[in-house]
Amino acid sequence: MINSENNNQADQVLLSDLVENILMYSDNPGACARYITDRIRELIGVRIVALIEHVPGQSGVEYQLMSICPSRKEADWNQPEIQKFVPFACKCETPRLFDPMTDPEAVSLSAIDKGKAFVVPLLAGSQKVGVIVLIGMMDSLGAKEILATLARISGVIALIMRNSLLYRNMENLVETRTLELAERERMQRLALHVGHIGAFELDPESRQGTWTPELAVIWGMPNNFTGDFAAFCWAHVHPEDLAQTKQNFAQILQSGKESEMEFRIIRPDGVLRWIRWRGQANRDSAPGSLRVFVVNMDITERKQAEGKLKKNEAFIRNILESVGEGFIVVDREYRIQSVNRAFCDFVKMPAAEIVGRHCYEVSHYTDKPCFETGEQCAVRQMFETSVPQFVSHVHTTRTGGKQYVEIRAYPITDAAGAVVSAIETISDVTERKVIEDQLRQAQKMEAIGHLAGGIAHDFNNMLTAIIGYGSLLNTKLEKDSELRPFVDQILSSAGKSANLTRQLLAFSRKQEIAPKETDLNELVKGTEKLLLRLIGEDIELKTQLAEKTLTAMIDPGQIEQVLMNLSTNARDAMPEGGLLSICTDTVELDTRYVKGHDMKKPGMYALISVTDTGGGIDEKTQQKIFEPFFTTKELGKGTGLGLSIVYGIIKQHDGNITVYSEPGKGTTFRIYLPLIETMIEEAKVSESSIPHGGTETILIAEDNEEVRVLSKKVLEEFGYKVIDAVDGEDAVNKFKEYKDSVSLVMVDVIMPKKSGKEAIDVIKKTRPDVKVLFTSGYTSEIISRKGILEEGMDFISKPVAPQTLLAKIREILDKA
Repeated sequence: MINSENNNQADQVLLSDLVENILMYSDNPGACARYITDRIRELIGVRIVALIEHVPGQSGVEYQLMSICPSRKEADWNQPEIQKFVPFACKCETPRLFDPMTDPEAVSLSAIDKGKAFVVPLLAGSQKVGVIVLIGMMDSLGAKEILATLARISGVIALIMRNSLLYRNMENLVETRTLELAERERMQRLALHVGHIGAFELDPESRQGTWTPELAVIWGMPNNFTGDFAAFCWAHVHPEDLAQTKQNFAQILQSGKESEMEFRIIRPDGVLRWIRWRGQANRDSAPGSLRVFVVNMDITERKQAEGKLKKNEAFIRNILESVGEGFIVVDREYRIQSVNRAFCDFVKMPAAEIVGRHCYEVSHYTDKPCFETGEQCAVRQMFETSVPQFVSHVHTTRTGGKQYVEIRAYPITDAAGAVVSAIETISDVTERKVIEDQLRQAQKMEAIGHLAGGIAHDFNNMLTAIIGYGSLLNTKLEKDSELRPFVDQILSSAGKSANLTRQLLAFSRKQEIAPKETDLNELVKGTEKLLLRLIGEDIELKTQLAEKTLTAMIDPGQIEQVLMNLSTNARDAMPEGGLLSICTDTVELDTRYVKGHDMKKPGMYALISVTDTGGGIDEKTQQKIFEPFFTTKELGKGTGLGLSIVYGIIKQHDGNITVYSEPGKGTTFRIYLPLIETMIEEAKVSESSIPHGGTETILIAEDNEEVRVLSKKVLEEFGYKVIDAVDGEDAVNKFKEYKDSVSLVMVDVIMPKKSGKEAIDVIKKTRPDVKVLFTSGYTSEIISRKGILEEGMDFISKPVAPQTLLAKIREILDKA
């Protein structure tokens, strides 16, 4: 048992020894901890001495090993038995001896030789610095005394360790803060350099200042510049920006408020740079303490990029403004975000009234989307599919009219690829649609014209036989024969039938016309009496003629027929009476109109307007009014050929006819005929000579038996010798057989085996001087267009009266 005096002496010796040496390491916690563990193990002779630091953490108290003696035992310290014990040791608040035989916390130490452990907490007042753990205790009396002493002086050891740790932490903190400040300064310098940002502080009175290195780079200041800083800056501000910059600087001095502006500088090396500066003035209470702090940013690259962007935007805008197609950008709410000039012209509205409105408000004048009214919407389809779309569409004008358009919609996507809006292009195809409709109408008329021409050709062959035999019969009858009225009726009906074929050919534009220079004013005057009888007394006829002469190359008879047809229709449209007006005038038609209406050339045209005050015609009827066999009259009261024949006659004269009408407001037909400048000459009427026969031999080549037999009979009646052939090949063979006696070959143009032209080509090789007369149910015009007849060839069209045929043959034979 150690008495109190001995205990105090031992304490003093150990304390003095520890303190003296620990203080040597007070600025190094690690060295201090190593000395403590080494000295204790030296005094006691235990297996392991460890000093564990108490480290407060965010998640609670943590411990870390600061020193172990001997150091080679660090591997032993990590043994599972010791690590199981460490948490209990670290929780000790008072010195404690752990015996694995009696203490459950130290059971794991039983596997270690002399596995007792002694734990001394290091408490500096209320702060726990750590614990000293001794493992593998000796049971000697001296060791127990030292342990007791160690427990008594643990407070002093704790204070020394705490101060050492505080010194270390302070050093660490200072080092950390120093590194952080250095890194922050480095990042700031880097940011200023990368961002082309410089700063200066200026004393306005001394005109001296301090500045950052980057400011010197921005302004191109010489190295080690010591002159008048303010003068240097003002000297290099762009002359055009100097006054505004000085004014801004003066405002900063006067108000003390923050201000900023952008201006240009010209550096000493001549390089122009754009500067954005932000400045503020500060004044302390001491006199002369006014300072101006200004941050400069070099924004040259940004200005250059903005300039390029503006040029690109202007370039793109010029492209969009130059194209003829309407162009708009529409968001997902169908609101218009942008437009070009073509679209503004298309809807006849300024851009300010368009942007921000729904597209259907502008294009359809409705309060709901067009697709809700049955229209196809390219923009909606594009939003649904995210791929470009195309549709044909109908827009409504301000006046309620229709515009036919073609619309294409293209997607605009965001960075994620989602469609956020649409580019919509609009092409006005109204005129093209009208031309297409006119083309279809022309093609339809052409097809029916071919049919009508074919019918007329075959019918003319039959009429030739009827008229021919009727004429022959008429010559055989006595003047007072009771059969003569029947023959006259036959010939009259045949004549009317021939007139019908001429109408069919006029409709198909295949009727041969006899144009001559005609004053249209005189023509209208000449038809007034006829038209008055035609329209009746309850309809007033009013004519208003142009003051100057309107000379056109026309067939007067056919144009008179046009006026009569139109007047008859007007009469039917005014059953209760009304006014029929016929006016003449001149108009100049341009290339666009001429191309759109299947006409030959632009220029001056005569305009004949025929207007009635009848019930009018609806739009649907107007679209079909010139079609053949279309009629609005009751069954049996109209053939449907009247206006189609009118159309054919006008087209054959290289003109055009249009109709304008509104229900209840009457109808106007406008006829355009090309004018000529030459004077009108009176046509000389020649007296027809009385046909007579001859004795020459004539070869007739005709595949229609009735026409062939009739022609042969007529010619033989008048003294001619006739050789007949049934087709072109037969004609060639017959001519070769009688070539020396044949004076004239009368040949049908279209025949089987060989056409008339082919047969004549072979015949001419045998006898080039033989005379030829071509015949056909078609007119000379269509025959010439097909390349069958050459200019100067003699031709006569069917049906032909015997007298006319005899006169034509005699005329050819009598030619030199």
